[in-house]
Amino acid sequence: VLSLYFSIIADILLYDISPKPHTGAPHVRREE
Repeated sequence: VLSLYFSIIADILLYDISPKPHTGAPHVRREE
């Protein structure tokens, strides 16, 4: 569970600093 939480946080941070849309976060795309 902790690793999943960290993965979500990492994806959010990477997306925040990345000008291009990231496609490596299926759990984020599912929420959209």
